[in-house]
Amino acid sequence: MRNVSRALALVLALIPLAVAAYVPTGFFPLRPAHAKLVRLDGVLTGFGGGTGSGFVRLRLDNGTVRLFNISQNIRIDGIDTICAHPPRLGYVPSKFDCLRWPPYIFVGSTRVRVTAWKTTRDGSPVFVTDRVDYIDTAMYHGTLPAD
Repeated sequence: MRNVSRALALVLALIPLAVAAYVPTGFFPLRPAHAKLVRLDGVLTGFGGGTGSGFVRLRLDNGTVRLFNISQNIRIDGIDTICAHPPRLGYVPSKFDCLRWPPYIFVGSTRVRVTAWKTTRDGSPVFVTDRVDYIDTAMYHGTLPAD
C-alpha cells in the first residue's frame, strides 16, 4: 500500500509538468531585423490584446478590412500601449481595461497608418504590426464589425 501511495504522489506531482508542456505559448512576434515592411492607411476599427495574442483591425478607404496580429512591442502613436478595450465614441474604458492609450485615438473614428510585416502562424501567412500611427480623425459612417 505504501508503494501505491508513493506512486500516486509521483504521478500527481508530474501532472502539472505534463500539462504545462501542452499549453500553447502566446503569439507576439518581434520584428525581424530585415523585415520587408508594408504601410497601410485606414480607419482603426478594432484592437484587442490578451495573454495569447492580439489584433489590430483596419478598414481601408476601398472598404477592405485587414486584420493584423500585434507584436510584443506594439506602440500606438509612439506610446507603449497597455489596453484590452480601447476607447470608442461613447465609450471610455476604465483604467483597469486601458492603462496606457493615446487620448485622441478612438476605435471606429480615427485614421491611422499601420506598419507591418509578413510572417507565419501555425503554418499560415499572417501580417504582424508593432506600430500604429495617428493620421487624423475621419468619421467612419458604416457598420463596424463586432470585436
